[in-house]
Amino acid sequence: MQFTFDFTDIAAGRKIYWVEVRKYKRHAYRFIISNQDLKKMPVTAYDATSEEGPLRYAKGVWFWNSEHTAEFLLDASILLHQCKKIDFKKHHAMFCALPGGCNDLGGDGESAAGRVMAYVLSRCLRGIDLPLIETTPKKALSTAAERGISSLCAALDAESGKLSGPLKAAINEHAVE
Repeated sequence: MQFTFDFTDIAAGRKIYWVEVRKYKRHAYRFIISNQDLKKMPVTAYDATSEEGPLRYAKGVWFWNSEHTAEFLLDASILLHQCKKIDFKKHHAMFCALPGGCNDLGGDGESAAGRVMAYVLSRCLRGIDLPLIETTPKKALSTAAERGISSLCAALDAESGKLSGPLKAAINEHAVE
């Protein structure tokens, strides 16, 4: 899954600290973005408006050096209601962040999209509505939401017409029929 956030929202009111450069095949520079004073940690306060480093803030716009990988560590949660867009991406065929990998290795994101939409719908998560809705040219579900709903319907075998009858479930103390 890919969640897209506005970096300005994430950095707003927080301090930025330089952590290190990791020498991978493509070097990565790391920052911590925090509400806290981290002077006692082995990091250096970073002023993106005046530093000569890879992260810059000028005239209301954030810039970073795309020749290298940027890694931003946050010491707080990112709230889904701040998410601007959600998409489902092809999973790498061999590598996964989870120990031992996962069932989505090499997958195109359809299965993950279905699971996410099932989760969102079953819990009435309204805070995530905006990134799942396109407003131009007209109001409609985003491509990611459409993919998720299609995958969910396929998993339930809904296209076969085998699903029928009334559905009753308590959702937020209201009956759905």
